[in-house]
Amino acid sequence: MFIRKNIDNLPPETLCRVISLLDFNSRVRLGSVCKTLHAAVVAILWAAPSLLKFPKHSPTKLNSLSSSTPFLNTLLNRYGHNVRSLSIPDLCESFLDLHALSLSLSLSGLFALDLSHCAPYTVGDKQVLSFLRNCPQLFSLSLDDCLNVSDLSLMAISHHENKNYFHTVSLRRCIEITDFGITTIVKALPRLSTLNLRCIPSLSEDSVLSIAKNCQNIRNLDIADLDGTTDLTLAAIAASCTKLKSLDISECVFLTVEGLINFSELRIPFLPFQNLRMHMLGHALSDTSLMSLLPLKHTGKILSSPKDLDLEISHASLSKKFLTHMSENYKNSFRNLTLSEISISNEISDDIENIFSQLFSSQIHLTSLNLNGSPYLVNDNICCVIAKSMPLLENLDFSGCTLITDVGIIEIANNLHKLNEVSLKGVTELGDAGVRAFVKSQKKIQNNKRGLQVFNIGLCENVTDLGVISLASLFLGEGLTTLKISGCFKITDDCLDALRGAISGNLMDTDDNTRICDISDPNYTRKNVHSAAGEALQLLCLSGCFNISDRSISQLIPLLPHLESLNMYACPSITDSTITILATNCPRLASLVISKCNVGDRSAFALAAGCRRLHTLYIAHLLPTNGQVGLGDDAVRAILKGCRQLKLMDVSRSDVLTDRAFTSVGQVPMQVLIVKACPLLRISGLLEFVKTARRVQSVDVTGCIGINSNDREKLKNVIDEREFDEM
Repeated sequence: MFIRKNIDNLPPETLCRVISLLDFNSRVRLGSVCKTLHAAVVAILWAAPSLLKFPKHSPTKLNSLSSSTPFLNTLLNRYGHNVRSLSIPDLCESFLDLHALSLSLSLSGLFALDLSHCAPYTVGDKQVLSFLRNCPQLFSLSLDDCLNVSDLSLMAISHHENKNYFHTVSLRRCIEITDFGITTIVKALPRLSTLNLRCIPSLSEDSVLSIAKNCQNIRNLDIADLDGTTDLTLAAIAASCTKLKSLDISECVFLTVEGLINFSELRIPFLPFQNLRMHMLGHALSDTSLMSLLPLKHTGKILSSPKDLDLEISHASLSKKFLTHMSENYKNSFRNLTLSEISISNEISDDIENIFSQLFSSQIHLTSLNLNGSPYLVNDNICCVIAKSMPLLENLDFSGCTLITDVGIIEIANNLHKLNEVSLKGVTELGDAGVRAFVKSQKKIQNNKRGLQVFNIGLCENVTDLGVISLASLFLGEGLTTLKISGCFKITDDCLDALRGAISGNLMDTDDNTRICDISDPNYTRKNVHSAAGEALQLLCLSGCFNISDRSISQLIPLLPHLESLNMYACPSITDSTITILATNCPRLASLVISKCNVGDRSAFALAAGCRRLHTLYIAHLLPTNGQVGLGDDAVRAILKGCRQLKLMDVSRSDVLTDRAFTSVGQVPMQVLIVKACPLLRISGLLEFVKTARRVQSVDVTGCIGINSNDREKLKNVIDEREFDEM
């Protein structure tokens, strides 16, 4: 019998696999062919939507997402049953509070939910319970930095319909969680395989021991910065959690050398780690403990070293024996390697180049290398070894490696074509030639979809306009998302003019004097270039570039609608005009540093009206403006009332700031307030502010001559007593 071959004959899983390999635009076009393909494409497109860029081309609506709720509800009512994974951004605080129930009702098929991008106090037990109640198939939940989540949410997880299949829970920095909540979920979730408890101050040894007793299937465990992570609990984890593949014990100050050795000995019968993080363990990281954690022998036989191993070590002293052990016995095993803030023993100081050349040449599969703060580990010769030995390298951090010059950086740029994140902060010998080498390298790999996205050349004092101007071509396509040139004091307005030219499509290539984007080209559209380049840049750091003026930055800012972080610290030529333009054109702005700039109250009023998503603001030590030093009361009040997501504000060194700025401002989410050296400030206004703003954790009044030591103690007691009452 003849069977006609058409799209309906394809198995659904095969069709979904084919569609998943297409890019977004191709999927949309395919979905318009017929009903069958439309249904298949819709299921794929809505399987894992992210609201992180919703609406993509209307950034201003992110400040008032509640106004677009009917449209969002319509979409979710129609397609929500297809959603399997959902990530929700840092929205206005009222959105989740008002619409968590209606949102969860549309997501009956949801498998994984990530609320970690929301503002810290936005998500609480009420919102979590709504999702748990209406998403019966949920098996993965991330609540990182959700400071209002308590044990009540964990109890709800333990009674969830799908608790027998729940495998991922992340609670990093959920400070209200206690031992009771952790004990409850680890007993109720038999298939729990990933658990993140980093930096939860109230957890004791009981929580970690409960994990060891009940989580035999755990594979990924983060118990960093916990007082409950001790030699005893680590031994219990080693003995019971036999399937553990990833472990983070960073900043666990109660661990000792003997505890780490005992832990590694108990782990010998089991498979080695794939991911091991050990930052800031102090004296616990000795030569003996490090050797035991990366063993050579395994049940009497030579251990076949694991592939794709992630190893992160910082603030430790490494010996020749350990480094040689890594080179010889873990050859081609590491995928990510971090050796930050490392010191070396005296025995290898004369032979350091040969030892590290041997180590790095043996790791051809490395994709991430971090040598931040280890200045004596890398020189130009070792850079050449890295360039020739690590073709897959994507992330590279040489911050503070002062022995590197342009010679080594050029080798890196010419040979490592998959780099997308590079940090050369504090590489003081870096010059324009090294910076330009990355630009030339990117031109040779135009087929690379990602390219260089994060570039940090801060504190490189030899970099001039010529080097930064060459970076302008990297703003085309997906372009740079992060550019840091802080402390490059030779930078002038010319470099920002070049960046503006790249985004607007009117930039000349300095190498061959050709136009990178020719506006006379019939295929050129300014709208497309603006969308591709201008929307890419999210973070721009210009601190210390004191030669930059209003003219250049004010013309560049309107082309950066998705800018989220801007640092212009100590740029004295920046005035209120630039900040007014910034507030009008960058509604996504979340972090702003304009301390030691020539701005005043006018800038504060503009930010209060236009940047309502601002959560970090440094506007201190301002230059005199119209005879006034610092912000006035009305300006500070406007910021507190207008920027309702502000968590940290520094308005230090204001000669006109008084108590009136902090009275009757209502409940604000402020956590840290810095008002140093404000002579007219008194304690009464700050006490009223702290009692009203119940999330304030710290108020710095250093140098305020109107506030004595008794007043400071009184202010501290009010904060401490309030936190105790809430507990």
